[in-house]
Amino acid sequence: MINFRVMVAGRQESLFTEAALIRIYNYSRGMPRDICVICLNILPIAILNKVLIVDEPLVEQVIEELR
Repeated sequence: MINFRVMVAGRQESLFTEAALIRIYNYSRGMPRDICVICLNILPIAILNKVLIVDEPLVEQVIEELR
């Protein structure tokens, strides 16, 4: 779901590492709404920090903020 949406947005390669995707899936239990909430919170941080590939530590940071 995430990679598809990234591709539709115009990016050819994945924006997330495999470990980041797994962490998002595990935390969200695969629920699309929760996946979107996590990703919507990750993107501004990634943009502000000029992150080209979102990794697991960044995902973990956002998850901790959401708790």
